[in-house]
Amino acid sequence: MICPHSHREPNKYMSNEKEISTKVPNLRFPEFSDVWRGVELGDFLINKQRKVQKPNTLYKAVGIRSHFKGTFQKMDSDPKNISMTELFKVQENDFIVNITFAWEGALAIARQTDDGGLVSHRFPTYEFEEKVSSHRFFRYVFPTMRMKYNLGNISPGGAGRNRVLNKKDLLKLKILLPEIQEQQKIAEFLTKADNWLANLKNQKQELENYKKGVMKIVFSNKSNTNNWTTHLIGEIISVSNKKYNPKTDKGNYPDIEMESLEKNTGKLIKTFDSKSLKSIKNFFNEGDVLFGKLRPYLRKYYLSKMSGVCSTEIWVLSSNLLQNNFLYYLVQSGNFNRYTQQSSGSKMPRAEWSYIAQQSIDIPDRSKQQKIAAFLTSIDKLIESKQNQVSEAEKWNKGLLQQMFV
Repeated sequence: MICPHSHREPNKYMSNEKEISTKVPNLRFPEFSDVWRGVELGDFLINKQRKVQKPNTLYKAVGIRSHFKGTFQKMDSDPKNISMTELFKVQENDFIVNITFAWEGALAIARQTDDGGLVSHRFPTYEFEEKVSSHRFFRYVFPTMRMKYNLGNISPGGAGRNRVLNKKDLLKLKILLPEIQEQQKIAEFLTKADNWLANLKNQKQELENYKKGVMKIVFSNKSNTNNWTTHLIGEIISVSNKKYNPKTDKGNYPDIEMESLEKNTGKLIKTFDSKSLKSIKNFFNEGDVLFGKLRPYLRKYYLSKMSGVCSTEIWVLSSNLLQNNFLYYLVQSGNFNRYTQQSSGSKMPRAEWSYIAQQSIDIPDRSKQQKIAAFLTSIDKLIESKQNQVSEAEKWNKGLLQQMFV
């Protein structure tokens, strides 16, 4: 959608003058048929410098994250830390750009939380001419690879802070712009799609919070009453040390490495071929519980659905007293994770089984283990279902952005 104002060789993010005067989106509301007009950003962006004296007390500073990640506020900025005598006030719906890191996608449209915040001269602010342009529409226009490419073109210099945006060239960048009514319609529709996605994410988060609450109650020592007994972890859970050597063992197995496990979800992302990696591995069987001892705060765990081998940075856990599903949830409990982190180092945190084995836990009889594991499994299935809905919604929203803009 953005066309650069430069003399570099064209690439997939560039459009020529003929294209910019004729293109229309693939997906469009039926009431609109006019072509999108080629205009410059300066045709509707008005530079606004709301100059103020540097405060004498702590103030709200506004910053911009790179890669189109939006704004952030620092509520207690100390004026003693800046040399400028003047700053500039931000208003909601301003277009703001960080001229030092514009090439890295450091631009945003100010939100309500930014209103009244202050920026330095390196963050020029612009107002939209609302009769011809909608700030809501441009929340979806600006965060594109084409825009990032164009900002790089007009930010000459070397790397990092040596690349400074040319503000005059910024206002000369060309885009395809529909009439204001179509802009508003598109923005309204995409905002609803975003709200739908946010609602799904909130529902997933509520389920995850519910699971945490249930886990806290179930595995809290104070909550356990009848049919629970206290044991040392090392007395009821064993760590398998059966090794696999890819150089001497003939078999070829699925190999689970630390990077194979998604943190804090129990999901297996991928496996490797055991013969493709030369290091010694641990054998595991179907039903064993795997737990990553390296950087245990990442909470990487997995209930194996197969037999195979895994990194020696992963414990292979099993128990004669605990059902596999219950053990799987036990290693997710607050007590177990507290033990793993108390026993780990600082530079390369690694949990120590010798310490954990000496800690005590309470466990119920097998009948109650089964009921607890079944209930927690049902919650996990709801979370997984909601995550699938989130993933589908994200794909749908991404498709909309690709089809509704040019």
